[in-house]
Amino acid sequence: MRQVNHETARAALRCDIKALSELAMMNRLRPYEWPLRTVDFEEDPELSEEENQDRYDVEYGRAERFNSSMPVPPHWINICLKYIFEGSQWVAETQERVDKLMEKNAKVLNWWRAIGYDVDSEIDFRGFYPRFYMSAHDETPENIMAQRDIKEYCRRLEIRPIDMALYCAGCRFDYDDVRRLLRLGANPEAPVFEVQIYYPEPEDLEGDDFDPDDFIYRDRGLCDRIGAESSYLTCEGAYWFLSLSEGEECDDEELEDAMEILLGLAAHNHMLDILDKAYPCDVT
Repeated sequence: MRQVNHETARAALRCDIKALSELAMMNRLRPYEWPLRTVDFEEDPELSEEENQDRYDVEYGRAERFNSSMPVPPHWINICLKYIFEGSQWVAETQERVDKLMEKNAKVLNWWRAIGYDVDSEIDFRGFYPRFYMSAHDETPENIMAQRDIKEYCRRLEIRPIDMALYCAGCRFDYDDVRRLLRLGANPEAPVFEVQIYYPEPEDLEGDDFDPDDFIYRDRGLCDRIGAESSYLTCEGAYWFLSLSEGEECDDEELEDAMEILLGLAAHNHMLDILDKAYPCDVT
């Protein structure tokens, strides 16, 4: 069964309508199901039995969270590719590859639509916690903000509670709540962390272009949170997806990594699109 799941995912990543059609004719289109994670645990002889049990419980809980992630519906793979590449700007050579991929992907989306799959509804990524950097859908603002007293923290940073609520909704990838709060006037650039100062090295002080502001980091809230992770995942995966669409092979372990990056990058880029449409800011 696992190999059948992998066949479908690989065909979707390649935007290969012929392969997908053959799988459909054989009734072998399947969602991508994650391999089960087991607990690889060794007791530490220097710790007590109770301490080792606590360590085991943490590892077991982590494995259980990963194993509870929902399967990836096969047509969502192509929706994710659309989220990742649509509207992005690339250097000329890469843009040509992106354009070819998007043309192939559009045809695959039309194919999914023609055989009865819904490719026009928004993906709810919350069922994939913790497959990528996100907070659980039911995680409280206090937990997201490292057990801070939210009311006092907002007062100290001189930001509005609605701006903190927006940041937390974004961390949970609750798109509906993000849109609601943006309509109410929440600011995705409101700084939700204190200013950080990085002390310069002696040689930095001697340069003609020394600027003290270069050593002060002013957080921009949700825009920075989503934009930074999007940039990281783009470096990790965007060119990989282009190569896969062009026929590059990957083994099962590489495919699992690719699927996690696919979901994470798509979720972040879709959030960037929502933020930019409601509150144009430099989020790329």
